[in-house]
Parts: sequence; structure tokens; C-alpha cells
Amino acid sequence: MNTGEKIHQLRKGLGMTQEELASQLDVSRQAISKWELGESLPDTENIIQIGKLFGVSTDYLLYDQYESDMDIPAVRINSEIIKTEYRGRLKKILYFVIFSSTFVVLSLWALLLVTFETLPKPLEFFHNMCFVFVIMSIALLIFMFVIEKIETNKKRKR
Repeated sequence: MNTGEKIHQLRKGLGMTQEELASQLDVSRQAISKWELGESLPDTENIIQIGKLFGVSTDYLLYDQYESDMDIPAVRINSEIIKTEYRGRLKKILYFVIFSSTFVVLSLWALLLVTFETLPKPLEFFHNMCFVFVIMSIALLIFMFVIEKIETNKKRKR
């Protein structure tokens, strides 16, 4: 797809007329028509403005082999890095939720089992278990924070 076809597609995608685009770029409607038909190319300033207006890079507009911004090597690599980091964080959160939920369920189960069947002072035991639960939760949060800091420092060194 050439530059003119891309401009046409982007303009139509936003539901703009040639007149509206021309007004925003401070050029004539005929200039837009010539660009879209491939009879001429926009100058550098207009390419930059078109990129900003439509939210695409100038590389995408100028290189015929690029069908989207994702075809640009730097954009593709950065997108993959962001996806990997996002997945890593999501994974940590999921592990945290699973671990915490399991801990809560097992603690409550043990508490109910022991408290109501064998202890002479169930209320005191309940308070002690709550204290242990709070301490374990705080320790888990600190552990997750430390892991996050270590991984952030590793990424900065790269």
C-alpha cells in the first residue's frame, strides 16, 4: 500500500472528508486528492501532521512495505517487550492471589477444626491465629515487593 492509499484509508477510517482533512492540514482539497491518487506526495511537515492526526508513525506513512506500525522493527520489538513485562506482572499477581487464597482457606479450615473441637480457650487461639495470619500476609507482601525490585534492577542493567 502506498502513501496515498494509506492516507485515504486513514481518512475514511475516521469518517473524514477530503475537505475536512485539508482544513486541518491547511492545504487545498485538491492537494489531498492528489496525495490519495498518488499523483504527488505531501511535504515533510504535512507527513508529520498526518501522522499526528491519525496516530501513526511517519515510517508507516512513507514506507510502502509497512502495512501497519507493527511492521516497523522498533515498534514490534518494544511491543513484545511490553507484552512480556505485562505477562510477567500478571503472573506474579496471579501467584500472589492463589498463594494468599490457599493460605486463607487452609488457615480458616485449621482454625475451625482445632478451635471448636480440642482447645480449652478457643477465643485466645483464634486471636493467635489471626495474628499469625496478619504476620504471614505482611511477610508475603514484603517478599513480593523484594522480588519486584530485584527484577526491576535486572532490567535496568540490561
